[in-house]
Amino acid sequence: MKKTSRSTAARLPSPPGALLSWSGPATKNPVPCDTGWMRKRCGRTPPAEPQGLLPVGKGQAAWGLRVVCAAGAAAGAGAGAATLAAFLAGAAFLAAGEAAAFLAGAAAFFAGAAAFLAGAAFFAGAAAFLAGAAFFAGAAAFLVGAAFFAGAAAFLAGTAFFAGAAAFLAGVAFFAGAAALAVAAFLAGAAAFLAGAAAFGAAAFLAGVAAFVAAVFFAVAIIFSLVGFQRALCCASTMDGTKRFMALGPCPTP
Repeated sequence: MKKTSRSTAARLPSPPGALLSWSGPATKNPVPCDTGWMRKRCGRTPPAEPQGLLPVGKGQAAWGLRVVCAAGAAAGAGAGAATLAAFLAGAAFLAAGEAAAFLAGAAAFFAGAAAFLAGAAFFAGAAAFLAGAAFFAGAAAFLVGAAFFAGAAAFLAGTAFFAGAAAFLAGVAFFAGAAALAVAAFLAGAAAFLAGAAAFGAAAFLAGVAAFVAAVFFAVAIIFSLVGFQRALCCASTMDGTKRFMALGPCPTP
């Protein structure tokens, strides 16, 4: 490698980690202590073990590599920043597209929901209409059934009325028959009573007549018996020829 002059070394930027020293007044550029002619002046020796790349020459290659790496890193950082910016732009674009698609889908969804609700409202109205129609049909059927039951009740009432009238007439006929039977029974009883009374009266009269005749007969017989007995008592004589009993008056003449 070519040796770098003092002025050239003074104009080059110092590598990272190099110690700087002022070689003159403040208007001059600092010179790194790692250069060969500044080692003794700075009083600093390089480390015993090299760090990173092996030192070649006076370190210009390593320093140039570091500069190139720094430039590459800067370029990579710029490229990364550009890539990140592009990525963010793409992400923003995709996000915007996705947001637009999402909003479009949401709008379509809400439109479909509105249409569904409108259809549901239509079907609800149709169901309510059918329910009302069914209600009125049921009310009409109920009124028809009520009229039918009212007619049936009137028919049964008329039937019951006629049945009651028939029963009343039957009862009247029964009571009339009972009255006729009672009158007939009364007349029959009266006739039987009169017949019985007549028969009993006749029998009693005949019995009375027979009793009277018997009494008269017995009275006459008793009278005759008493007369004969009196005669026998009055006319009887004892053994000495005197009359013994004269209580009945004078003896009848023969």
